Amino acid sequence: MTDYIFGVLDALGIREGPTHSEVIWLEGEDQPCLIEVGARPHGGEGTFTELSTPCVSYNQLSVTLDAIEDNGKFEALPRRPGRLKAHAREATLVSRQAGVLLAYPMLDEVRALRSYKSMEMKVVPGQDIPLTVDFLSTPGSVMLVHADWEVVVRDYEQIHAWEADGSFYEVVEDGVEGDEEGREEKGGEKAKGGEMKAAKKEDKRASGAE
Repeated sequence: MTDYIFGVLDALGIREGPTHSEVIWLEGEDQPCLIEVGARPHGGEGTFTELSTPCVSYNQLSVTLDAIEDNGKFEALPRRPGRLKAHAREATLVSRQAGVLLAYPMLDEVRALRSYKSMEMKVVPGQDIPLTVDFLSTPGSVMLVHADWEVVVRDYEQIHAWEADGSFYEVVEDGVEGDEEGREEKGGEKAKGGEMKAAKKEDKRASGAE
């Protein structure tokens, strides 16, 4: 797979800098299928650094800086990562409800997981949470890192189990009894968080101005 990507980069004339490539392995044809190549680092708000560094001791950003600084570290890098020092996985969250998010009741339990590293929540309590249908509509993600791959897998599955049984989110769904009360609480939470503009919008909605 690595040699395949190197060949793709050569064919595209990408000689310097980080790249982000997406490839699917076609089991039936026993060959890779290129999805896309970007002449840029991996995205995801930079959370990939928290996943790759513990595993291979470097990441795309640190390597890019080493190449610019010309401190000898870039030339010393292997052609591909060696033996992994740890294992990592990103648990992309999936909301099965749409409405007003009141709370994430299980966050303390998430932080207590053995492989927990960090989390990025795109939707905070008091905001509308959409039904997750693609990557852009996910409410957030949890980064997991541990020396034991089985620990990572168990924690990953536990997070999605909490989502599946409904305990991960506290949501007031649109158009159900108690929705207005939830929206009033939503406005209050936003005001506490300093999001005054959004709070005013919800106050107008509750009063029937919209």
